[in-house]
Amino acid sequence: MRAGGLDPAERDAVVFVNRFTVHASAEDFERTFSETSEFMASQPGFVAHTLVRHLEKPGAYVNLAYWRDEESFRRALAQPGFAPHAAALRALATSDPNLYRPALHRDAAPAAGGTGPGPGRDTR
Repeated sequence: MRAGGLDPAERDAVVFVNRFTVHASAEDFERTFSETSEFMASQPGFVAHTLVRHLEKPGAYVNLAYWRDEESFRRALAQPGFAPHAAALRALATSDPNLYRPALHRDAAPAAGGTGPGPGRDTR
């Protein structure tokens, strides 16, 4: 398992990428996002996510959420418990959500004497 817990060979895997522009405090947004994250992590098919904050634009965030398959992702969005989370986030930020399929993954080359894939191993 790599790339947020996804094996690149898993052809059904999807990555949900959501860019946020926050118009509230960072603390409020991150707390609310954490609550949404907790809900999503309990859904079947969820693998992992990473929320990142722009270094030079404090109100700009990107969430990368890894799912086993598109169907699991869509089922999670359809859960009645998701709507309040979505509304809470919309009250604090605008977003640009998109769904992607992994196309290429590359691990770092192992340190000298290490084990693992050779330098530049492409795992398409």
